[in-house]
Amino acid sequence: MKRILKSTIVFLCVLFFAIPAHALSEKFTPVNQVENSLTIAVVNTNNATINSAEQQQKIDEEAIREILLGKWRNLWSTGDKKFTFQGYEKVFLDNEDFMATDSLSPSATLVKGWKAYSELWEPYTNQHLHPWTITRLEVNKISVAGDMAWSSVNLYGEGILDGENYLGSEHCTHVWRKIDGQWRIVHEHVSGPIYL
Repeated sequence: MKRILKSTIVFLCVLFFAIPAHALSEKFTPVNQVENSLTIAVVNTNNATINSAEQQQKIDEEAIREILLGKWRNLWSTGDKKFTFQGYEKVFLDNEDFMATDSLSPSATLVKGWKAYSELWEPYTNQHLHPWTITRLEVNKISVAGDMAWSSVNLYGEGILDGENYLGSEHCTHVWRKIDGQWRIVHEHVSGPIYL
């Protein structure tokens, strides 16, 4: 008896809330009304899910853009200051799973692990490419898929390389992973100079 009563209440609620949505239709019939209402409810639920996913994707893309134009740019654009990764560790995946490929690298073009990466670039930048300023950074694309993403930027800069004036340009592609709610670079690929 309770089961029949619950089913009747659910049916009446659906009918009650469904009829006003289409009551102005010229071809209104109660049977079609309930079917259309259920269909519309499913579509609206799916649209809400899609809109929520699209909103989250835009939020994530903007978070990555802010890191690129803020922390990442500030890290590599030191001007006259000493280059250091200190304070920027959380921009990157700071363990052995991090990987970088760089055609401009002073030694290995494939660097595996955060420790090897930081031990390569920190002394090299301070001894050979100092001062260095990124004068322009163009974000070409950011694409997010769940907790993974990739980005592409062009950077242009100027400084002193081994005592000579240097104008540099590089394509940089990053693979990102969202870890504990924060986007971090897990792979970096740099090549240059840029010819467009």
